[in-house]
Amino acid sequence: MNRLMSLCILIGSLTVAWGSSLFAQGGKGAPPKDAVVLKQLADRLGKYLSEVPGYRVESKCLWTYQAGDTRRSGENLAVFLAGKGGQCRLDIKGNKSNMTCASDGKTLTRIYIGPRRQMYTRDEGGLKILLQDRLTAVSLRGSGVNMIAREDIAKHLVDSCSRVRYLGVKNLDGEKAHQFKVAWKEGPDADLWFSVGKIPLLLQISRTQDVLLKDKESAKLVLRGRLTWKVGAQPAKAFQVAVPKGAREVDDLYGALTEGTVREWVGKQAPPLVLPTLSGKEVRLSAHKGSHIVVLAFWSTGAAPSGALIPRLNDFVARYGKKGVVVYAVNVGENQPLVKAFADRVKFTGNVLLDSERKAADVLGVSALPVTVLIGKDGVVKAVHVGLDQDDREGIVADLEKLLRAP
Repeated sequence: MNRLMSLCILIGSLTVAWGSSLFAQGGKGAPPKDAVVLKQLADRLGKYLSEVPGYRVESKCLWTYQAGDTRRSGENLAVFLAGKGGQCRLDIKGNKSNMTCASDGKTLTRIYIGPRRQMYTRDEGGLKILLQDRLTAVSLRGSGVNMIAREDIAKHLVDSCSRVRYLGVKNLDGEKAHQFKVAWKEGPDADLWFSVGKIPLLLQISRTQDVLLKDKESAKLVLRGRLTWKVGAQPAKAFQVAVPKGAREVDDLYGALTEGTVREWVGKQAPPLVLPTLSGKEVRLSAHKGSHIVVLAFWSTGAAPSGALIPRLNDFVARYGKKGVVVYAVNVGENQPLVKAFADRVKFTGNVLLDSERKAADVLGVSALPVTVLIGKDGVVKAVHVGLDQDDREGIVADLEKLLRAP
């Protein structure tokens, strides 16, 4: 999923459930004054948007990811249009992929276009169901659009925040704006800016998130979504979209992207992959057939879940290396200097292979990262694990122990 919207899987949600402590304190007193101010602004904004014939919001989300000497930055663009009767359109442009959602109020079509696949879904409904799709919601995190692309803007804010601090009217790029520091029930704090005047439009959202990599090591993700507004009726054709020829219809875009087709290799002979090490030496997967169990751990420095895999592999290699298991950390889509610097920084002692052009990942159908592929001594893919949570780690160990016990 890291390919979709440039680290979108890292960006903490702004659509999480807000604790009820602010406005439902069970008789323990009135809600904090600062929270009341935010609610009043949200009420005015929601009422205004419900009365206008339509509007267009463009959000430029600038992000920076810093982990030691590794630094990445980029920009995602989200454009949201709203009409009457549930009409809506959302265009999200990432580094290598785009997504479009459009509804005439009756049928919502979502289209994902990436460098290697095109997919779409169709559902009955309009604006009310726009954010119910996981890929749409994940792709909008950090943009601020997910706060206003809904019919219940004020209720969403009221139901989503555990603490609010009003910092007063501040200068935002030469414009006066109300600034709030908000604590979400889940995820890091965020700063919100609303325009000063009769209509308090959301102008910016910013946040800084620490991502734990290993022990006390962490990466820092900084996001700033800047919004511009244009209020007025939108052309009817804006809420129509044509599905590209050859696009595949799926039930769930997020599921189709994160799972890929890698699981289809289970029970089949692994493809004859040839990949270089950090030193440039070529490794042929077929050379291990008949003698070793092989673990291919696909990862990237650009996504914390997969980046966190590499430090963990040291213990894994030490535990199974003497039992006839060969472990390769296959980096996907990155260059040798970047990968080597990361491996040195986290003190990885295992074997790193480079899949800089994603040829191996594409052959196996690897989409989300991290992905772990277990290959038996007979060269057959025995198991595939997508992710790195507790269940995934336990599943990898269990499958590997089963392979070691096999005759």
